[in-house]
Amino acid sequence: MSTYEKPCFPFTSIDPPATAEVATGTTSEERFMKIPTLISLATALLLISRGVAAPYDDLAAKGYRWVTINGPYACPSKDDLRQIIQHHTDETELQMIEQPRAYYLIEGAIVQVVLEDAASGMSQIHSAEIGPDVWTLTRFLSRHPIRNTDGEIEVPLRSLTPHR
Repeated sequence: MSTYEKPCFPFTSIDPPATAEVATGTTSEERFMKIPTLISLATALLLISRGVAAPYDDLAAKGYRWVTINGPYACPSKDDLRQIIQHHTDETELQMIEQPRAYYLIEGAIVQVVLEDAASGMSQIHSAEIGPDVWTLTRFLSRHPIRNTDGEIEVPLRSLTPHR
């Protein structure tokens, strides 16, 4: 009987694997080879993600931002924005939209920051869809692309005229 053959008698005991290499099916050499592969994969993913974001970095530098929230959080005045944020009820929302003292922001929409008030945490924005410049909370805006409801990343339209 060769060393590769095992007896098939019912009374023979099965020897446990001699080393962990046999039990896991990998050798230390194979595990060592996985490390460079994982590092290469991580590097490739990082470069790809930066390559995708690169065209949008230029837009962010020009003041464009992507909306991160859905709701009536765009108002012509800072006071109206404070009111909808602090006392947000269905009744308040309906009244402010009908008057119009509030406009809906839609996640993933692109807007341009006209003025940023760091002290209040608010930004005045311009959007082709809304018309007049409105105020929103700066935390509802992102420098990084956000996908819209269709799964697309919006870019500025020609009708979205820059203020700068």
